[in-house]
Amino acid sequence: MTPATTPAAPPSSCAEGPRAIDGRRTVLVDDVVRSGGQLLHMARILRIVGGPVAHALCVLERPLGGRALLADHRVTLHSLLTEADLPVSRSGGAV
Repeated sequence: MTPATTPAAPPSSCAEGPRAIDGRRTVLVDDVVRSGGQLLHMARILRIVGGPVAHALCVLERPLGGRALLADHRVTLHSLLTEADLPVSRSGGAV
C-alpha cells in the first residue's frame, strides 16, 4: 500500500475565487488589442467581483478603436508597439 499524499496548499498570493480579488488593483494584459472588446469584457467581470481596473497593457495595438472604447470605460491602454511602429514590406504589408 502506498502512503496517501495531500496536495500542497496554494501560495498565499494565489488568487482563487471572488474574495481573492476584492479590492486588489488589477491590470489587464493582452498580446494584441484591436477593438478592445475582449479587454472590456474582462474589466467588467473583474469589476463585478470587486477588482478595480484602471489600466491595460498590450504588446501590439491595432488602430481599430480599442483605445477609445477602453477610455470610455475608464481603462487606460498602454501599448509597447502600435501598428504604425511595424516595418512595412515592399509589397505594402507589415513584415
